[in-house]
Amino acid sequence: MLVKQRQGTSQDVPLGLGTAPWVAALEEIDRFPSSVHAIALCNAAELAGGMMTEVSIPSGARWIPKGMTVEYLAKAKTAIHAIADGSEIDWQTSGDKIVPVEIFDEAGVKVFTARITMNVKIG
Repeated sequence: MLVKQRQGTSQDVPLGLGTAPWVAALEEIDRFPSSVHAIALCNAAELAGGMMTEVSIPSGARWIPKGMTVEYLAKAKTAIHAIADGSEIDWQTSGDKIVPVEIFDEAGVKVFTARITMNVKIG
């Protein structure tokens, strides 16, 4: 079994498929400890957009994200939820599809928007 020793301890952490080496959280890089990190918002947007794309394309089709344009509208200081809306997209044809994603905090305030370009291949 592959293992990596946790930094600063004598404890071994097993590594396997789908796992990553343990990395210590460093206070020096935690610039905004009372808000959701910007890259976490991007990850949430890509997850929501990707899941929506996966269930919207025809069976046997493939997709891959090509790019993402984002806007940070307000600090997200609570839990968030991301909504991807593909209702206006033609999923029956190949090509680039622009997937809009909005992220809201617990109070319903829109804190982030993204436009993710998904390249879809049919057949």
